[in-house]
Amino acid sequence: GTWGLILKEKNDNRVLPIQKEFGLSTAEILETLQAPRARFLFNGWRTAVDKHALEAHGLAANRSVFVFDLLLRGLTEGFLDPEQFVGVAEMEMLVLKYHRRVGIPWQILGEAHHFWGRDRYPCGFRLSEMVEIMRTKYPERYRFLYGREKQSEPSGAG
Repeated sequence: GTWGLILKEKNDNRVLPIQKEFGLSTAEILETLQAPRARFLFNGWRTAVDKHALEAHGLAANRSVFVFDLLLRGLTEGFLDPEQFVGVAEMEMLVLKYHRRVGIPWQILGEAHHFWGRDRYPCGFRLSEMVEIMRTKYPERYRFLYGREKQSEPSGAG
């Protein structure tokens, strides 16, 4: 599959692609998402998962959302509180509805722009909200990503 990702701190003056395309400031994004504690924004795009590759690794083709989950966990787990992360992306309504159905709480941040033959919306979500939705509504995914206990050192290890 493919995945693009740009990470920036909220006080960084550089503009993310979604901000440039839709004319959104960092402050507007954080206010709309009610994310006052957010420190980082990550702009993702184009998730394409090879269903055959998933099946070759023993995952059902309809489990492609696990790939998205793993990317987010790799970005955030063990570093900072999930409250400090906000994700943004532009997407078609069909993709937005699918992501919401599988537990990614995207919110529309502004008006759609019509390009590549389709309306695309600027969207964002708080990582902490996604983690909580997974914990309560998708416990299998939550345990897979966040529920593993830290391995303790064997006795006598020093």
